Amino acid sequence: MRNQSIVILSSDDWGWKTSKYQLSIRFARDNRVLFVSSIGFRAPTVSRADFSRIWFKLNRFLEGPREVERNIWVLTPIVIPFGRNRLVAALNRRILAWQIDAASRRLRIERPHLFVFSPNWYPFVANLDRTALVYYCVDEHSGFSGVDAQKFLLWDEALTVNSDHVICSAKSLFNKKKLLNERTHYLPHGVNWAHFAEYAGGGQGEAVLDKLTGPRLLFFGHLSYDWVDTSLLHYLAEKEPEWNIILVGRNSLNADEFSKRANVILIGEREYDDLPAICRYADIGIIPFVDSTLTRACNPLKLYEYLAAGLPVVSTDIPEVRQYTDLVQIGGKHEDFLYACERALLIDRTDFSPRASAFVKQHDWNDRVKSIYSMISA
Repeated sequence: MRNQSIVILSSDDWGWKTSKYQLSIRFARDNRVLFVSSIGFRAPTVSRADFSRIWFKLNRFLEGPREVERNIWVLTPIVIPFGRNRLVAALNRRILAWQIDAASRRLRIERPHLFVFSPNWYPFVANLDRTALVYYCVDEHSGFSGVDAQKFLLWDEALTVNSDHVICSAKSLFNKKKLLNERTHYLPHGVNWAHFAEYAGGGQGEAVLDKLTGPRLLFFGHLSYDWVDTSLLHYLAEKEPEWNIILVGRNSLNADEFSKRANVILIGEREYDDLPAICRYADIGIIPFVDSTLTRACNPLKLYEYLAAGLPVVSTDIPEVRQYTDLVQIGGKHEDFLYACERALLIDRTDFSPRASAFVKQHDWNDRVKSIYSMISA
């Protein structure tokens, strides 16, 4: 697909190196891309964090569409918060339609391919002029805490039925949506293979990790109770006090969650460019997810990134991970996860790392984009 206009209606904000970002930068090699940041999943609270996010978004909105990379413009939209009644919802539809239309006219985007990444966009896209509507479904959004689950389920069904194509990153999502739309496709997440596999010493080192002795278990991603089984991490830290559990990423957990665990090391958010360097400190990569509606429908991006970096992987029992049992140790219960980590720590990396990295190379994002173009042009 070349010389087309693409509008990404995202489920998160620009800058996070999720699937939306990875696809956008590749779409932009041959097309014009307008990336519209998330409008949020839930009504904001009166917390400092939520007010800070509102203030940040307002400032970004006032900047208008900004070119962040060649052929990629980012629009940070605003809607009226603290309102769920029909009048506010109708007004928000008008406000969003105006913002997207104004940005499209400014950037000379006409009849774009719309890629929608979360069902709460449905009320705003139903009447937008477009060449095609693609629902790119990467999560069971009704499973997030704090959302109106029933509304999300209704939006999800409507978006699935009315899309020209539905692309699902997990088999469980694909199996449900193909019953509603025959143009549903299964496409697991990809990986920026070269970034993790061909690490050349760039990025920032971590002085605190240099000083660690004993096995190093690494997790990077959003530290949230929606995703991370903190009871499992407490169990590992208590049972194996010589293990170092390294947690990297945006932290939405309680501030004192691991304050009494000296061997749980939180180093905060790091730049995407720094992750390969951090992987070099680790003995294994872990995916300690809770068992929930949300995680049972996820395809962990970090799985492919760990493997590309040559790390043995241990995961809780996630359906999408089961297909890689020749490369991944799976432990459902706490004690099983611990035993899986013990097995992973015994793996001969001289044989495993090249094999794992070579295997996951076939999941490179560049190949995923080629598959997407084939799907939506069929």
